[in-house]
Amino acid sequence: MLRYFRRLEERSQELGNHRRKHVHAVDKHGRLLIDRLEESGLFDRVHLRQPAQDPSAEMDAVLEAGRDIEEKLALLGTYYSIQFLQMNIRSIDLLRLDASGARDRTGVCRDFIRGVGDDFLRLIGGYMTRVLDLSFGDEPRPGFVVCSVGTRLHQDDVDLGIIDDGSKARVNLNRAIAKTAREMMRYASVPDFYLSEHVGAEGYTVSIDEYRRRLDKKILDFVSVTEILSVYPLVGSQALFDRFRRRIIGRYYYRPRGENREHEGYLRGLLGEIESLMLWPHEPERIHPKEDLLRLVGAIVSAYRCVYRIEESDRWEAMRLLGKKVRLYREELASLEKNYTYVETFRHLYQAFSAQKEEIDLVDPVEQNTLQQVALTMGYEDVGVIRAREQLLVRYFQHVRHGRQTVRALVPLLSEHIRKTSVFSAWMRPEAPDEAPVPKKNLPIDFLRHVRYFEGIKYWNDLLEAIENERGDLLDQFLSDMLALDEPHREQILKYYAHWGYQTFYTLERLMVAFGRNTRKRGAREVFEGLNRAFLDTVRGTPDDIRRLATVFVHYPFMTYRYLTLMDDRSLAEFHSKLGGEVWDAQAGRWRDWLVRLCEILRRSSRFFRRSIDRVCENHPEYLLYFGDLKKLDRIAKGILADLLRLPSHELQKKELGAYYDLQFLRIGLATLQGMPLSQLDAEFTEFADYFLEILFDVCKAEVDAEQGRRLLTHDLLALFVAGGHARERAHQDDYDLVVLLNSDSDDVHEYTNQIITRLNREISRRGIMPQYHLADRFGSFVTRFSELENFLSGEGKTSYVDMSQLLGARQIVGSSRLEAEFNRRIIEGCIYENKEIYMVSVIGEIESRRSFMGEQCKGPEFDIKECRGGLRDLEMGMLLWKVMYRIRDPIGGRFWDVLAERCPGQRWEFKELKESYQFLNRLRDVYRLSVAPVNVLNPAFMGRPAELLGYRSGDGLSAGEKLFRDHSKHCNRVAESLDRLIRDAVKFEGGTSPPEGRAEALDR
Repeated sequence: MLRYFRRLEERSQELGNHRRKHVHAVDKHGRLLIDRLEESGLFDRVHLRQPAQDPSAEMDAVLEAGRDIEEKLALLGTYYSIQFLQMNIRSIDLLRLDASGARDRTGVCRDFIRGVGDDFLRLIGGYMTRVLDLSFGDEPRPGFVVCSVGTRLHQDDVDLGIIDDGSKARVNLNRAIAKTAREMMRYASVPDFYLSEHVGAEGYTVSIDEYRRRLDKKILDFVSVTEILSVYPLVGSQALFDRFRRRIIGRYYYRPRGENREHEGYLRGLLGEIESLMLWPHEPERIHPKEDLLRLVGAIVSAYRCVYRIEESDRWEAMRLLGKKVRLYREELASLEKNYTYVETFRHLYQAFSAQKEEIDLVDPVEQNTLQQVALTMGYEDVGVIRAREQLLVRYFQHVRHGRQTVRALVPLLSEHIRKTSVFSAWMRPEAPDEAPVPKKNLPIDFLRHVRYFEGIKYWNDLLEAIENERGDLLDQFLSDMLALDEPHREQILKYYAHWGYQTFYTLERLMVAFGRNTRKRGAREVFEGLNRAFLDTVRGTPDDIRRLATVFVHYPFMTYRYLTLMDDRSLAEFHSKLGGEVWDAQAGRWRDWLVRLCEILRRSSRFFRRSIDRVCENHPEYLLYFGDLKKLDRIAKGILADLLRLPSHELQKKELGAYYDLQFLRIGLATLQGMPLSQLDAEFTEFADYFLEILFDVCKAEVDAEQGRRLLTHDLLALFVAGGHARERAHQDDYDLVVLLNSDSDDVHEYTNQIITRLNREISRRGIMPQYHLADRFGSFVTRFSELENFLSGEGKTSYVDMSQLLGARQIVGSSRLEAEFNRRIIEGCIYENKEIYMVSVIGEIESRRSFMGEQCKGPEFDIKECRGGLRDLEMGMLLWKVMYRIRDPIGGRFWDVLAERCPGQRWEFKELKESYQFLNRLRDVYRLSVAPVNVLNPAFMGRPAELLGYRSGDGLSAGEKLFRDHSKHCNRVAESLDRLIRDAVKFEGGTSPPEGRAEALDR
């Protein structure tokens, strides 16, 4: 390059490679430009080594110096390149100067970014004016105006909208525009004619009448409208521009007494865009300033401009004017302007130093160096080990987060505005008593007729809310009108709805949930199934389909969960299969995996287990995203428990304690479906259930104390025991057998403790758990005195097998160790162990009678896993016998078999086999409860799902369910034979001869 331009070349080195085009132009034609200016005596009128104060006047001088059209175009392009580089270098130098030590970085950035935009428009406008003049030559010219319609800062290309008068001279204009476009591609910014293409122009230009005819048929997409609203005249007729503004742009501003169809369509498009941008997945290692915030701000500002009729297209000026008009959100708009200014400055500098691209890779070393360059330019400095770029990124993320929150806060006003001005507003408001009735039309068809104009619109929240409103009649009318159609017509209409909803999965899923949940309304289920069938046929499982489905799930997890639970097994399997394809974006891939996991859980879950998901996720839908991270769910639950005592009221404490229980119950259920070992499941379930009861007792006691204004000490007087499955430390118990004993004969203390247990009982029931108090049925009170229980067991209760069994299996949750010792001494040893022969006879008799009864009752394929021969009840009875026989203190459960093996080493292997069967049967019962139904009577026809979860696979002519059923039968037969033999031998040993008459024979049968 000439020495004259050496400094310009050197300074341009810090700019990105996309600036090379301009450096090349100067290198190629710079010598010629100087020569021609000197020859013509115009050199002093043109600035070549510094920015021009009046570039238009200097361009005229350059044209005057050229000899022919081709040379004039080359010299003009070279001059443009020089001034383009000078403009960018100067603006960056000024920013560095103003940002160094500046307290108001926002003000500095605002002045910088607006100055760059104004300078660029002035430069490109002057250049295009003169190139167009040369391109026209002497040909007739129509009336026209060339407008900038995009952001004023993006310099790599320039978005143009060209309006003409529609005359025959348009041919000459299009030819001149084509020549101008070629020159701009050589020397200036590349022209983009997006607006003309989307309006449907044959060439580069569109007339006002053509705009009007196009808009009468169908709305423009919101991107095109946004460009129209941002028009800034560069070249041409101001009068034509003013007419365009009145007749076309004016359609999009709210007219209180006029038609607002275009206005509504544009606002719906913008709100759909805002919702989409809020949901879009982002890689944590990448940032995207345009998607992160700039498009959001552009959309919200454009929407507010249309509502409040702000014609100013400059975004900063528009926000200032809106701050004056919208007093309710004045602070939010001022804050948003700061966020927008910072991110726009960040983006412009990055593109100036690197490349005209939007996505920035934060882990790429080259990108990190560019970010450091941006940070230093904006006034940041390295502080110790903290680099300037790190400070820059922290502030960037803060501005993005605050800006997005502000945009979200500004949306409700627009939503309410649409609701009031919509062409559908009459559907959403009740008729006034004196209002003339509107002729009824078929609502589903009428809606489709209206939305033809709103093609591509994604925002329909106002209509969805009206349909979901239980007090309104819109849903009833919609369903009634849909059912009024004959079946082929209804099927066709539902296909149209599926096609319409394909534009926005969120809207369609929400609509289907509104139908599917209202099962009491006539036709709701039928319409849901028909629409869901049409939707599944429409979804193709493309990468974009998968991304959109996963994105809706992540941002609206409970709605997606409801939609999935409304589907039958076949539809859910089909939906699951749609998610199996390729995903291009890594973040979307992770989201897809979360949705796939939820589908798999629901395909394996019973309604019983889904209710536990409902209880937790209705208040905390985000937990649906953590179903693959059980440790995180456990941390959340423990955090709820830790925060409990900080809550100000007992009612809130009970509520959060219930949330703790529900979440832990859900976590253990998920762990069961994922194959956690039975011993670990039982231990973790028992731990949180015991915590729940213990803390709930304390809260209820404190509540009674607060209400009565006194405090009674009950630690050595009151004991709460659990019996049944909870006492055996078994998971997935949906009922609690409770024994509450009071070691006091005081009526006052008895009444006081009954109040505590009454409250505890109510809170347990709220969790969907059935509290049972067997002794309460006998003694007439939740709380049983030690003395009355002792007297009963010493007298008529000697033969009460049920009472003794419950007490033998009881495990203390609340109370002192002294009280537990008293219970063991007076009740277990004094009343049960002392009468163990009677108890053993009762147990053997119970086994006999139950087997006989079940043999008569169970004639079909179903079997009772608890009560059948060799089932769980037999195992429990056997454990109770041995507990009494050997006076074992340990609770009956999985570990009890190890205790027996130590006590009876000769039968160690038999007890090991019984333990295996005990674990198998309990595991089968748990999985069946969670995957089929919470019952003990199992149906072989439904064993397929439990079999799959337990790892069975079809083969050897048998299905997985048949294999599981076969193994169940083997375990039950082995249990029955082993138990009968072991109990008979143990009873003979205990009695010295044989069991009481007839009992051994009963066991043999």
